[in-house]
Amino acid sequence: MDSMSSPTELKSITPILFVTDVPTSAAHFRDKLGFAIDFLHGEPPFYGAVSRDGVCIHFRGSIR
Repeated sequence: MDSMSSPTELKSITPILFVTDVPTSAAHFRDKLGFAIDFLHGEPPFYGAVSRDGVCIHFRGSIR
């Protein structure tokens, strides 16, 4: 990058938290922290997302 250019502006990020139990983690964020569960994927769920106030957090568990 030269002295005349500016870095790219980041608008948002989506963190992915690695957890042992996706449904339990999503329920904790919903029940204790006020997030909404956006989706849970898989049977049993191994991936999911919660959101609140424009913030989205994804959860990743192990695939069985």
